[in-house]
Amino acid sequence: MKKNIFFLLLPIFIFFTCGIPEYYFLEQVPEGQRTMTSGATITLYTPSYYADGYRIYYKIYLSDNNQESSVEAANERIFINSTLNTDFNFFDPYTDPNRYDKILGENTFKDQKYHALELYNADINSLLGNIPSQGLTLDFFFPVTLGLDNFPYLILNNSSPYLLWRSSNELITPKPDDDLSFRRSDELSFNEYAVSTINPDVTPNNQASSVASYAYVSMYIVAIGSNPVSFGTLYSKPTFISIFKLPEAN
Repeated sequence: MKKNIFFLLLPIFIFFTCGIPEYYFLEQVPEGQRTMTSGATITLYTPSYYADGYRIYYKIYLSDNNQESSVEAANERIFINSTLNTDFNFFDPYTDPNRYDKILGENTFKDQKYHALELYNADINSLLGNIPSQGLTLDFFFPVTLGLDNFPYLILNNSSPYLLWRSSNELITPKPDDDLSFRRSDELSFNEYAVSTINPDVTPNNQASSVASYAYVSMYIVAIGSNPVSFGTLYSKPTFISIFKLPEAN
């Protein structure tokens, strides 16, 4: 975190010391690389003094359509699910590094029904809160083949795989209740389950079928910290990671 008195760097919080405004902000995560709908890479650098770590937010979208190439254009997002395109357009000014008229707040992701990503076998907040001096590379993998090892996973600086997990802390009675991995199953794909009391992290299919043949997940990452004066929460501008296609559950 840096102190900056330039007006163009619109702050999250503004304070005045000796008549000079001081701005506290967190730097945005650099955009990474995407590999079709099956992978992405993001690199995190040692966070600034005011940063506590990073959070990744996700939302699942049901679809009747198969999209394998990278999802970059509006027509491709609409092809998957029109709500995906609506949500992407909502976040676009927040992610734009040249715009400061949209400031991320505590409930911005929550209000759009995005949820905090978890890991099955580790504390993601701890892992993303301790960035080594050389930086931390996040490699996301969504396998495209069937098999016992087709769980989507995350690798940190060539670590062992960490299984990506839906938000168990925020889902009360999710379906399927015995598997919160990011894999498409019939239970996950029922439109009737895509409601706040069952699967609030899932957007129903707005196409023909009541049970979607495909499912996708959109992810964003944001730096989070504490304001040294007010002790309130600081947020960087979010960075879009990618839209991934969920592999089939066995």
